[in-house]
Amino acid sequence: MKVFKYMVMLFAAAAISTSCNKWFEGVNDNPNDPIDVPVSVLIPSIEGSLAYGVGGDASRYVSVFMQHCEGATRQFTAINAYQLSENDVDNFWRFNLYAGPLNDLHILNTKAEAEGYHEYAGVAKILMAYGLSVATDLFGDVPYSEAFQGADNLTPIYDTQQELYTTIMPGLLNQGIADLNNSGAAVVPGDDDLIYGGDVQKWIQLANTLKARLQLHTKDYSGALATLNAGDVFTGNGDDFTFYFGTTQTSANPWFQYVQQRDDIRYTTTLSDMMASISDPRFDAYFDTTNGASDLGPWLGSINSPVEMATYVEMKFIQAEAAFQTGDKTTAADAHNEAIKASLAKVGVVDLAFEAAEASETAGTITLDKIMTHKYIALFLQPEVWTDFRRTDLPALTAVPVNVTSNVIPTRFPYPQSEVLYNPNTPPSLSITTKVWWDL
Repeated sequence: MKVFKYMVMLFAAAAISTSCNKWFEGVNDNPNDPIDVPVSVLIPSIEGSLAYGVGGDASRYVSVFMQHCEGATRQFTAINAYQLSENDVDNFWRFNLYAGPLNDLHILNTKAEAEGYHEYAGVAKILMAYGLSVATDLFGDVPYSEAFQGADNLTPIYDTQQELYTTIMPGLLNQGIADLNNSGAAVVPGDDDLIYGGDVQKWIQLANTLKARLQLHTKDYSGALATLNAGDVFTGNGDDFTFYFGTTQTSANPWFQYVQQRDDIRYTTTLSDMMASISDPRFDAYFDTTNGASDLGPWLGSINSPVEMATYVEMKFIQAEAAFQTGDKTTAADAHNEAIKASLAKVGVVDLAFEAAEASETAGTITLDKIMTHKYIALFLQPEVWTDFRRTDLPALTAVPVNVTSNVIPTRFPYPQSEVLYNPNTPPSLSITTKVWWDL
């Protein structure tokens, strides 16, 4: 994949030797490969790299498992049969998680705290919480407490997923909110923040929305509702945690790049059939109907399409599920209906007949299956759909006919080859059908 323009700045190793005489200091410094940069330079690269990974490998593998699309040729024929290997996830782990944005977030937070840049520190902690939650929800136990030490520790231990959830929530998210509320730093995020433009309130809304997501994962339905009811959460599509890509080949959306360069996935599968059966007006936005639904449509397949990482639509479905599970079916129905309407608005379609058929539930008609099925449709190509399926077994998907897992849809990513070979602390011999902690 080509590297987009917001990732042009790469960062050198954390330390240089201090054993040389001062006479030689600086002789081997490369001005094009700096060992230290301002916090404002770190933010755009981090945001772009996270979005590229989530909207790239993570999205493609999960979307095949979840039958939003299917592997048609070459590598993805195997992945369609659930043959996801250690090598398949290695680049994602190394370049779009640990050696990339998560390590840079550790650097950003350390620098921001040392220099008293509270808002930068808050953004760093919330982005770390998000990136770490992605890692643990895909892989299970992952390094954190001993990670990001460079050559001082090349074999960090793996924290358990249960420990990581405590680290993230209330840890990093609450700490990030506290930093953002400590205003008045000499240097604050602005245009370098490619997601929210330095809007502190939107970062706080994201942090609280992520809390509700993670509370839902752990079946803390009352906690999720309390978080949402307390306010400072998303209030509309304009608050979404979304990264927009550019209009050149080197700044293109990861799905667009993949289709241009590989194109071994097609989209005539469970999701397209489901949408066609209810005359879903988002069909033409999701799929290129020139060839049926075999190609990716303009909403997420254009050169500058967004990568959605957390949205108002998802938040309303979180509210719907949590309310349903606690017996408040009126709130569940209202939130479900609003989620569908917001999803239609997001892709720019209006269809009152569809809303009357699918977004007019009441306390007497709403069901968990309806909530999860419409969330499955609305969160097109988003990894969160896999988490929902593992938690609820909804919608009722069945394994593809040809598979290597005895008809079990995968429940985790394998650990990457680089970790298996070089980190003896990597959990051994876990099958991709071994459940993660919150799925037990």
